[in-house]
Amino acid sequence: MLPPHLKRVAEKRAKSLGMSLGHFIREALQTAVENAGSGVDPLFDYQKVYTGNTPRDLAQKHDDYLYGE
Repeated sequence: MLPPHLKRVAEKRAKSLGMSLGHFIREALQTAVENAGSGVDPLFDYQKVYTGNTPRDLAQKHDDYLYGE
């Protein structure tokens, strides 16, 4: 039922998370259903805040820290 490209991307993401494609799809659907119509953007609903030390150049080099050089 999934377009080939979407299936490949979903399989890759599921594998990186250590779960089956079915489990990944169920979790994604559950999240979508829970957030549908709530009017809350999940980006702004995130309540956790990191309070530890960070490098001074984090804003400029965030891609390097996230993905490597």
